Amino acid sequence: MIEKARDVVSKINKESLLSFWIITYVIRMSVPHLNYLFIGTTMTLLLFTFLRVEEGWSSILKKTKPLVFFLILLIITSVSLLFSLVKVPRLLHEIVQIPMLLIFIFSLLVLVKSKADFDGFIKKLLHYFYYSSIIVSLIGVFKFICLSVGVELPLGAWYYPQGTSLTVDYNFYALALISGLISYFFLAANSSIKYKLRFESLFLVVVPIATFGSGSRRGFLMIFGLYLTVLFFFMINKVLKKKIEGFRTSFLFKILKSLVVNVAIVYCLFFSFAAFKIELPQGEKILAHNFRIYTTNMFYRYGLIFDGKVKFENVFDNMWYDKAKEKAREQVGADGLDVKLVPDNRMHTYSPRTKRWSYSVEYFRENYNNFQQWFGGGFGYMKAFGVKFGAKPMIIELEFDYPHNVFLSALLSNGWVGFVLLVYLVLASIMRYVSARKTSIALLSMFLISLLYVSTSANSFLAVPYFSVLLVIGLYSNSFLKKKADG
Repeated sequence: MIEKARDVVSKINKESLLSFWIITYVIRMSVPHLNYLFIGTTMTLLLFTFLRVEEGWSSILKKTKPLVFFLILLIITSVSLLFSLVKVPRLLHEIVQIPMLLIFIFSLLVLVKSKADFDGFIKKLLHYFYYSSIIVSLIGVFKFICLSVGVELPLGAWYYPQGTSLTVDYNFYALALISGLISYFFLAANSSIKYKLRFESLFLVVVPIATFGSGSRRGFLMIFGLYLTVLFFFMINKVLKKKIEGFRTSFLFKILKSLVVNVAIVYCLFFSFAAFKIELPQGEKILAHNFRIYTTNMFYRYGLIFDGKVKFENVFDNMWYDKAKEKAREQVGADGLDVKLVPDNRMHTYSPRTKRWSYSVEYFRENYNNFQQWFGGGFGYMKAFGVKFGAKPMIIELEFDYPHNVFLSALLSNGWVGFVLLVYLVLASIMRYVSARKTSIALLSMFLISLLYVSTSANSFLAVPYFSVLLVIGLYSNSFLKKKADG
């Protein structure tokens, strides 16, 4: 029976299965309703890995050496989460990530046993990021079109996402698309990779447009930065007249063409929506739950920049808030306004962040004894942050909040021990990505971008699977540098 199962399993491509599991794991943050697919993929991966175990468990344990400190951090974070769960029930989401990461580490150690395995795994993963970003962006554009005629899709969010975003946190929707763009740049530019990319022209239009339409300024800046980076390489290639290894000049001309087309499309959308005052209808769910009422048409909103009578900052702050307030009075009534609307302080994005960061240090100094400063006080601080930063009286006081920085959260939950461990692991992961940069440069780029995200948006490192998975891959990435490709 077991031998028959092994025969069936041997026909499955291990790099494809592991890559597909990662995609379903991290893309769940950007696309709802993937839980059943993810559960099925997880069970398949776990069974597949067990049947592929060919060496002793002692040998597998020896291979965890690059991940020892990560496992220590995972253990102490797990203890903090479990002890804080009664006070902060929402931590259950992060606790669920613990077995998922352990399954991933186990599968990585068993299935990726040589440099050839690792290189094949990375190439498959980049292809899956590329194709999944096309699907995610197309769904986002379709959702925006539906929104333009007043149709709301069953996205399962606690309030209806704005623009093309499929999830409440539009920054993480944009992150999925940025990952696809990075993967494309690496695969299309590298002449040593022979896989043909399908739907290339569609990708170069729909992914940037979906990112812009999501309203994520981080996503917009990241895409703009990626295009500039590619053009920078183009200038080096031409000015120094020195061919960059594996970098095809023909690819650069595709990027230039894509950049021109996307700028033209975005300009036309911004200008046309603003000039003709095309506003999206507001559905029942949007009115009932969206604290930023009247912001679902991002092209209209940012298109107001082209109106000479409107100051740039007013598009993001006062004028938009006043307009939203007026619209809200018409649709939900003055009595319900105070619990429906909060100011949209987009020109002060990092002000709420920096206040939380300062308060984190203050809370750490004033509320922790010597033992807690070294080993942490768990996640009970989230209640204090909720009281401190609940926007009163505009909305109901927040029950829980956090520093919006994984390092400060590690300091509060696990003390100096957890903080130093996390900093070390991040630096070690970056250095190992650099050591294996020939095959890992794309994942290094994704990891650095995810580091920016978790430094401004997340609570513990477990809250963002995208970051934790890339952290583990980075720590494991140079395990085969001194070994032969055949393992």
